[in-house]
Amino acid sequence: MEMKPCFIQADRRVFYDAGKAVLVRGPLVYCIEEADNGPYLYECRADAEPVPQKEWEEQLGGSYSLLVPTVRYEGRTQEKLYGTARIHKEKICLKAIPYFLWNNRGQGEMVTWMNVM
Repeated sequence: MEMKPCFIQADRRVFYDAGKAVLVRGPLVYCIEEADNGPYLYECRADAEPVPQKEWEEQLGGSYSLLVPTVRYEGRTQEKLYGTARIHKEKICLKAIPYFLWNNRGQGEMVTWMNVM
């Protein structure tokens, strides 16, 4: 049975999910982990237009991961609490894994509701 990946948005009245979407493939919810994508996942904005690409993962017990085109907006690291805004944008591809498989490769950040553009 073919299951096409897509982004699902919450109702805009759900304050904490405003501007975000979750990636699903059939009944499976996907998440992004620091183990695959590095820290500061909240700096990423996924492109919800193209269909994410499937990739077979033996390391995950034989399951599909999804590759999502994304832009990472890196803020500046500074010594003071506030400073002049300098934002660096970098096009990357995030790897999303089925939610039920997260936290099997060490501790780190995990996000299900992603910022989208």
